[in-house]
Amino acid sequence: MLLRRLICGTAAAAVLLGGAATAFAHATLLRTSPAKAAVVRHLPTKMTLTFNEPPLRIVSVKVMNGTANHTVSAKFNPKNARQIVVMTKSDTLGRYRVIYTLIADDGDRQVGTYAFRVSR
Repeated sequence: MLLRRLICGTAAAAVLLGGAATAFAHATLLRTSPAKAAVVRHLPTKMTLTFNEPPLRIVSVKVMNGTANHTVSAKFNPKNARQIVVMTKSDTLGRYRVIYTLIADDGDRQVGTYAFRVSR
């Protein structure tokens, strides 16, 4: 009976640890340009999001000021697969929220956000 409990406990731990390993397979946002919570004078025409590992696919990147989306394009940097280059338009004052949706290496959809301000 003790052996049976030990085997069941070991199997349960393996299942739990296997699930935890899957949760850590997502790309973590390391750096942004402009930086999180930064105050800049103009909306950059080129922004970057750098991750700890390459995401599998970009679903969308939105650079929002209120209801206006200032994103022109979002593509992987051909020289660095861990980096997404976002081209923007229409420099407007105010708070910007960057919302990105990616497909992680494990196939899961991953959503993240950060904010910065444009002030003169």
